[in-house]
Amino acid sequence: MAEAFRIDSPAEQAERRRKQLVAVVAHLVVTRGVAAVSHASVAKVAGCARSLVYRYFPRQEDLLYSLLRAFSEDLGRRMSLADETAGVLGLADVRPGSIPLPTQQLFNRLWQPEDWERSQLEFRLACVILMRDSNLRHALGAHDQELRDSVARHLEHPLRTLGLRPIEIAIFIDSMLSVMDHVIRAAWAGEIVHEEAAQLSAAVNSRVLQALLDRS
Repeated sequence: MAEAFRIDSPAEQAERRRKQLVAVVAHLVVTRGVAAVSHASVAKVAGCARSLVYRYFPRQEDLLYSLLRAFSEDLGRRMSLADETAGVLGLADVRPGSIPLPTQQLFNRLWQPEDWERSQLEFRLACVILMRDSNLRHALGAHDQELRDSVARHLEHPLRTLGLRPIEIAIFIDSMLSVMDHVIRAAWAGEIVHEEAAQLSAAVNSRVLQALLDRS
C-alpha cells in the first residue's frame, strides 16, 4: 500500500510560520535585548523577506506583544482563570511542608517537563525580560492597555481581594517576575529540575505575599 502523505493546509502553514517568527523574536530579546527587535532583525535571523514579517506583525509593537500573547494563550490552555486565581489566593495559606492544592496545581501546570526544552526556556525568559523592561509601556504602544487588562484579571484582582494596596501589588508582581527570571536561568544552566522549579516558585512567592499581608 502506498504511504499517504499529508500536506498542511495554508492556514496550518501560516500558523507554523507565525510561531517560527515568534521564536525568533524571543531569541533576539534574550541574546540582544528588547531594543534589538525590529522587522529587519527578525527577517535576517529567520532567513525570510522583511515583507513576510510585516504580513504577520505590521508594527514593531506587534512583534513584542506576540511573546506575551503566546504566553497568555499557553497559560489558558493549561488552566482556567478560576484555577489560576485560586492558586494565587492559596499562596496566602502556604506553610512549611504544606501547600494548598490549588497553589500546587498552579505551579505544577506552569512547570511541565516539556518546559525544560531549550526553546521553551528561551521563550519564557524573553517574556520575563520584556515584562521587566522599564520602557515596556512605550514599546508595546497600542497593546499596553491589553497587557494592563490581562495583568489586572490574572493578578491584581485576586491580590486586591487579599487586601493588598497598589504599591504592595506592584512589589509582589516585581518579585514574582524576579523569581521566574532566576528559575529559568537556573534551568538553562542545568542547576534545577522542573519539580524544583514548581516548589521553589511556590515557596518564595508565598513568603513574599505573606510578608506583605503581615504589613496590611
